[in-house]
Amino acid sequence: MDVYIKHDLMSLDRKWINSLIIDKVKYSTRAGKLWQSIVYRANPNGKFQEKHPSYIGTQNLFACFQEFAEWCQQQKGYMSVETNGRFWSLDKDIIFPSLKAYSPETCRFVPYDINCLFNTNGIQREDLPIGVSFHKASGKYASEISLGKKRQYLGLYETEIEAHQVWKESKISQINSVIAEYKNQVCQDIVIRLKEEVFKLQSTNLYYGLKQS
Repeated sequence: MDVYIKHDLMSLDRKWINSLIIDKVKYSTRAGKLWQSIVYRANPNGKFQEKHPSYIGTQNLFACFQEFAEWCQQQKGYMSVETNGRFWSLDKDIIFPSLKAYSPETCRFVPYDINCLFNTNGIQREDLPIGVSFHKASGKYASEISLGKKRQYLGLYETEIEAHQVWKESKISQINSVIAEYKNQVCQDIVIRLKEEVFKLQSTNLYYGLKQS
């Protein structure tokens, strides 16, 4: 049996505790649970990377659990929770989307609204821009945007470029709303990164997203 304590503990010799076993029950701390997840996901020979190919090559660059736990204590959002009571997510992709690494430089704690903001799974077709699909019945192009786990229909348009432009305008509004809500709650490099994406959306004809996995 594994019990999540949801806070951190230190031993008498001032070491952060990953987990402890009492009466055959394993108790994992907040940092310990995260660490166990990182080790599991970054294992090149493990089942997680086999099941999720996008994680192949992902590395854990934290020197050890003690370094990770100490780093966590200094991070904005580490103990922040969503309205449903869940902790914010540890994200490794937003700051350096091309790197597959858990490290002090790449990882940040972010709310669900930010963590899912650039996940384009399900709204991108190989032969069409993000947010665009062909509507066979009308012969036009449909535009839709993800809002968390839901999607919002944005209408039908004569060309894929028009449909994509509507998606981009909606995405810019979505990002700006998230920035306004969380700018004082998250690390500033997250805010800067989001602003960079707004600029990219405004200055490119076809936008391919911040992260694809």
